[in-house]
Amino acid sequence: LYDSPSGLVLYWTLNNVFSLIKNIFYKLPQPKKAVRILCAVIGLMLLVPVLYPGLMKNRQRLAVLIVIAALELPLLLEMLRGKGLLGRAPAIFRPEGKDGRNRAAFWLSGLLLAVLTGVLIPSAVIQNSPGEFIDAVLYANPLRYIWRAFLTAAGTFLVWMGIYFQLASERAKRIFGVAVPAAALGAAVTYMFFSGGRGNMSSMLRYDIPLVIPPLTYTLNLAAVTAVCLAVFLLWKKKPALLRAVCLAGCVAVVAMSGVNLFDTQAKASEIKKVYDSAQQDVISIPLDKKGKNVVVIMLDRAIGGYVPYLLNEKPELREQFDGFTWYPNTLSYGCHTNVGAPPLYGGYEYTPVEMAARADERLVEKHNESLRVMPVSFLERGFEVTVCDPPYANYYWISDLSIYDDYPAIRKANILGKVNPDVAKVRAERDRVRNRNFYCYGLLLAAPSLIQPELYNEGYYNETDAVFGPEEEEEDPGVTSQDFLDSYYVLKNLDALTEITDTGRNTFLMMTNNTTHEIAVLQEPEYVPKRRADNSEYEATHGLRYAADGSFIDIGGKSETVQKHYQCDMAAFLQLGRWFAYLKQNGLYDNTRIILVSDHGYGIEDFGFEFISKADGARYPGAEQKTWRRTESYNPLLLVKDFGAKGALRTDRQFMTNADTPTLAFEGVIENPVNPFTGKPVTSEAKEAEAQYLVESNWHIEENNGNMFADPAWITVRNRDIFNPANWSVAQPGQTLNDIQGGERP
Repeated sequence: LYDSPSGLVLYWTLNNVFSLIKNIFYKLPQPKKAVRILCAVIGLMLLVPVLYPGLMKNRQRLAVLIVIAALELPLLLEMLRGKGLLGRAPAIFRPEGKDGRNRAAFWLSGLLLAVLTGVLIPSAVIQNSPGEFIDAVLYANPLRYIWRAFLTAAGTFLVWMGIYFQLASERAKRIFGVAVPAAALGAAVTYMFFSGGRGNMSSMLRYDIPLVIPPLTYTLNLAAVTAVCLAVFLLWKKKPALLRAVCLAGCVAVVAMSGVNLFDTQAKASEIKKVYDSAQQDVISIPLDKKGKNVVVIMLDRAIGGYVPYLLNEKPELREQFDGFTWYPNTLSYGCHTNVGAPPLYGGYEYTPVEMAARADERLVEKHNESLRVMPVSFLERGFEVTVCDPPYANYYWISDLSIYDDYPAIRKANILGKVNPDVAKVRAERDRVRNRNFYCYGLLLAAPSLIQPELYNEGYYNETDAVFGPEEEEEDPGVTSQDFLDSYYVLKNLDALTEITDTGRNTFLMMTNNTTHEIAVLQEPEYVPKRRADNSEYEATHGLRYAADGSFIDIGGKSETVQKHYQCDMAAFLQLGRWFAYLKQNGLYDNTRIILVSDHGYGIEDFGFEFISKADGARYPGAEQKTWRRTESYNPLLLVKDFGAKGALRTDRQFMTNADTPTLAFEGVIENPVNPFTGKPVTSEAKEAEAQYLVESNWHIEENNGNMFADPAWITVRNRDIFNPANWSVAQPGQTLNDIQGGERP
């Protein structure tokens, strides 16, 4: 009716509606019986959508059937009692008698739920990778998220639920004394045994792929939770002291596990703080010279190579902006994660999985750091002015440890991701707001029955109303878009402002990493910009099929949101890079600049490749839940090259390439007979001429997979220098080593 107290008006209206309905029932001769009949009728009505084919998924249908059974139960029990088939109501439903066992079990279970959802689950996420939750611009200890999640959980399960318990009747307290322990112990069982295999998750607690719970998982989970509930009821009935002991033991266990997580997180955060302090400096500029030769290598993490012709065809302005580029579609990456795919990209063929394995006495982090120095040091020794921005996983930290270049003080280095946002404080406040809410919601998610988890997850929005409703915003607005995406997106958008134009004749080299194509988010089409309430339904209805110049097409509109996000973010990166290329042309810097756009790996989007190992066979491998590694698109990275003075429309070259060709392409014509400054070996691309290339699938997590060798490797063989022929792909059997497949029969 009016703005300020609209919530009170809604409450007042609903309260009157409730009172009206209540009074109607009180005037009936048998109000309780009327309520039971009404519930039964509603349950029968709900059978209609359940029985209608194609309207619901099996998981949703099962959930509705459970609701229907609950609605039918009151009338059914009353009918059975009327026929003398049931005796008195169970003791739990009888009001007589005060029992302290209800109070003790209730408070212990409330504490268990508060610690489980507010501390243990959030701390397990942060402890696994604290660096992902530490801002590269404004440092703050990630433990603050756990503190806030715990306060919210304690408010829910101890304060508010405690108030309801204290105000409840004795009969209701008896119900609380059974229901809350059952919920707490059921939640603990669900988290401990049914919360794995969800895929990669961003620092905003959103999975890379849609959350899908297999029917077997939620069926087993329902069975387990039902068994827990029955056990709790029997203990409450027969052995109440034992039930209290079980609840107490659960509290002690979750507190102890939480303490271990908190201690480990604090230790890791202290180490990261040192890296953060050493990396603080003003936002760096990117020098490019009008008269010298400029070599630019930009690694676009997870950029999809196959999208190139469709992106350029959808946005004709990109064809002119990407003047002189050559696209290499037949390009291979040696891994589908950054820790495997990046070292060859930066260091060349001496850092492929095979060569890394040959140096078994050296730690992975040392070999990784060495690869990140190959190109910068080589160019520096040839007199180039060298700039390095955001080298990935430097020293195996999420916030790159730039100290790996300390022996070369002439190298200009900086972590610039997140430092060129138009309003850093606003973006950080939004990120903290989302994380503070999502950590608590994530705790509830993993503690809830598997059957309803996708609904609670809500595609990563956790049913936040602000994600749907709110005032209209400007054309481009960060809103609820992934803050990690914005950190990278604004770097590309501000490349012209970062560029320092010189006219001295000095040669320059730039090596930059950008995650716009990795930290995927829903963008507003056709502008492909971040917006609070992006709605692409109308655009996708008419432009869902994306065409290439040769008439081939891909169905983006009909794919999952994950695929749509990848396409949108790849387009956003290309549009901003295109703007920068136009800026370089306007300022006389384009023709004398060699530009290499390359990614460390791709992603299994099911558009340009095939599955080289069946799902059934894949289950036998470590990390089988990461299904994308079994598709060839995951190993097909972007490779776009514009050489000095190159002109003309995009050219397609189908010769076999790998992203390990990047150093050779960068050195060609500007460094004669290049040699790896750390091994003394020539930097060449001869290794790709071998009949077989050996890829590896391994754990992507640098805080877990950081020994001397990649952990639990699944070796993949690609033969005959053609990644598009299914006959050329094979994967070693579990347990087979590299020596087994190199020296024995083809696996």
